[in-house]
Amino acid sequence: MIKKSIIILRRLGIKNCLPFFYKRVFSVEHFYLLKRNLNEPINEIKFRITYSLEKIKEGDWNEISEILKSSDVATQKEYLRRFFFYTAGFSNCYVLKNKNGQIACMLWMIYPSENENLRKYYKSDIFLLKQNEVLLENLFTLPKFRGFGFSPVLTSELLKLAKKEV
Repeated sequence: MIKKSIIILRRLGIKNCLPFFYKRVFSVEHFYLLKRNLNEPINEIKFRITYSLEKIKEGDWNEISEILKSSDVATQKEYLRRFFFYTAGFSNCYVLKNKNGQIACMLWMIYPSENENLRKYYKSDIFLLKQNEVLLENLFTLPKFRGFGFSPVLTSELLKLAKKEV
């Protein structure tokens, strides 16, 4: 990676590379790839709030967009990114709902069968999945539910689901 960057820097010159470098370093777009062996036990998370896990339905998108109309612009952009991600063919989105059926957070489980979409939309930014791997991606907690611990619970639930399926 460093060698490739030096070659590009030499060919384009520092003046032409600085805007790109600035954009990459100070971007909100960060990827963190964490590996987890699914053969190891998945710790049970103690959570006092009653919840349900389900795959997102078409009507859920309308519910979320109504909630976010009163949110700040940054939150609305985050939501739109997830919606476009879904419409691009990444359909394995799971939502965690509270006891009243309100969506608290969402997370995608991406399977190796979706590698073509990964290649199409992310090119070299993300690694393609092997047959025994899944990728948990695009976690989003609705503003009203931030700080309650829904995200770790959703992640744990999807890891358990992945363990059963892979």
